[in-house]
Amino acid sequence: MRKAFLTLVMLGSLSVTAAAADFDLNGKFTYRFDSIDLATGPTSEKDRTSAELVFSNKVNDKVKAVVGVRTGTFNSAFDDMGPGNKDVGLHLAYVEYAAMDDVKVTLGKMHQPWASSSSRFFDRDVKPEGVAVSWDNESGLFANASSLKLLEGGVQDDSKVQSLQVGLKKNLAGLDLVGAVALHNHDIKHVAAGGVRAVDLQQAFASVGTKFAGKPVNAFVDYMKNDKARANDTALAYGVKFGDAKKPQEWDLSVFHQEVEANAQFALWNDSDFGLGLSGHDGYGVAANYVVLPGWKVNAKYFDFEVGAQDVKRLQIDLNYMF
Repeated sequence: MRKAFLTLVMLGSLSVTAAAADFDLNGKFTYRFDSIDLATGPTSEKDRTSAELVFSNKVNDKVKAVVGVRTGTFNSAFDDMGPGNKDVGLHLAYVEYAAMDDVKVTLGKMHQPWASSSSRFFDRDVKPEGVAVSWDNESGLFANASSLKLLEGGVQDDSKVQSLQVGLKKNLAGLDLVGAVALHNHDIKHVAAGGVRAVDLQQAFASVGTKFAGKPVNAFVDYMKNDKARANDTALAYGVKFGDAKKPQEWDLSVFHQEVEANAQFALWNDSDFGLGLSGHDGYGVAANYVVLPGWKVNAKYFDFEVGAQDVKRLQIDLNYMF
């Protein structure tokens, strides 16, 4: 009860401040039907919900501050429906500083600061903390560098990652091309063992976009390798998307395949929906989106994959309400 009261007070104060100081406020509520069919067990069918509020303010011409709260855990915004109260936590708290026209510095708890493909190598619900610097030049060249923490353990284990990415965005002969290479070097401090374990990820992705029958089409391929592993160290994803559901009555459809071997990714990054948050998965997914009305989108996802020795089929149907 006390946590719920404090949350309401905080949200009320932020709303009043937002109105008074001309803050930007946006949010989303989602209802989800989530079905998981395990080949060796019963089917799990759950009704789940998520809610999110994000406040942002342009402090001055150089600085923007962002604060966001949401339901769920560190790698999912969803909670199972039930009689209990839902925990709400701070999932975004950062400041952006425009150091130069094409250089931006971000400090705090942020979105993942590197460019990415449509693969599910990194769970996008995970919001790391630290500092990131981005460079985005009008020529199409871009670069991202960051030093981030996923876990501050104290007497427990620590986990941090340093990343460097360089890439190019270019329109050539009517094709929208994006390509990038990146290094994600993880250090995991094991206090009890008195040592440090490293996971060094080398990643490269490319995407190409065009139009077919008046609809946007985009294809991607993404490859990753853990240089510190001796076996089962690679990940590969590829897929295609047709359409782009942004306005009412618009829709899109995408299909992808992804394989992440057992040692190819650091565990905390694994996608909680595809692969159940585990490495060692291989399968495909189909997703569709349809915008019913402004602020109201319906989407459905179907995943068919193996994780370890388990065959899994998962269906998610979401009703998204955004403002």
